[in-house]
Amino acid sequence: QAVYQESRYQNVAIVAMNRDEDTATISQFMQQNGYTFPVALDPGLSVAESYQVYAIPETFLIGPDGVVRVKKIGAFLNKGELESSLNMIVR
Repeated sequence: QAVYQESRYQNVAIVAMNRDEDTATISQFMQQNGYTFPVALDPGLSVAESYQVYAIPETFLIGPDGVVRVKKIGAFLNKGELESSLNMIVR
């Protein structure tokens, strides 16, 4: 959330992907946790299949050219780790 709100990352799209819950459950979770970034739904799992998602969570950082630059199984440990990875891609 913190990175999503920082002005220096305005050219970075942060989108969560949900494959299991309904929109009401997702909305409640986002509101309870103060998250404001968008959530895309993947009910048919076509996106998960395309990106070979096998674990939850997985994080993908995709460069401006559309190429996956970082694939991390699990969540980033902290904001600094995420920023470090983003800075390698967005210069």
